[in-house]
Amino acid sequence: MKKILFSIAFIGVVLACSTTPERSIQPLIEGAVMGALDKPASYQPIQTEIDSAFSPQDDADLFRLLSEIADLNQELSLTIGKGSVVLTGDVKEKIKDKTEKVAQILQRKKTFIGYKVTHTFSAENNLGENVKESNIYLVNKDVSKILFSMTPEDYAQLQQAIVTLQEKFQKRLEVPEEQ
Repeated sequence: MKKILFSIAFIGVVLACSTTPERSIQPLIEGAVMGALDKPASYQPIQTEIDSAFSPQDDADLFRLLSEIADLNQELSLTIGKGSVVLTGDVKEKIKDKTEKVAQILQRKKTFIGYKVTHTFSAENNLGENVKESNIYLVNKDVSKILFSMTPEDYAQLQQAIVTLQEKFQKRLEVPEEQ
C-alpha cells in the first residue's frame, strides 16, 4: 500500500513540475515585447492566447516570403515609375523565384509546427501615453524561439493572401477535361 501511495505521489510531483508550452511561452513573449519597448518598466500584460500553429497556414517561412514579395512589388512599382528597365527585370525574377517557393510551401501537408500566440499588453510610448497593443507571434514547437511576429491586421492580410494564392495554384494544377 505504501508503494502505491508513494508511486501516486511521485507521479503527481513529476506532472506538476513538468514544463508546459504555456509556462515556456509566456517569458519568451514577454522578453521579446520588453526588448522592443521604449519604456519597458511600463509594460503590463493583459492577455495571452496560445493556439497550435500548422503548416502551411502559419508557416513563418511562408510569411517571410510573402512579406518579401510585397516589398519587391513595392520596389517594382517605384522602379517602373523611374523607368529603370534593368532593375525591373531583376526584381521580376526575384518575385518569380519567391513565388515558386511559396507554391512549394502551400503544397505541404498540414503539419503541427509550433504555436501561434496572440499577446495583448499596454505600455507607455515616447509621449508618455499608455497604449494598448496586440501582436501575433509564431513560436517553434520546442518553445525556444520566436520565428515571426506581426500585428493581427498583418496576419489577417497574410491569411487572405494565402487563400487567394492557394486558389490560383489550384486552378493552375487543374487539367481541362478533354471533349
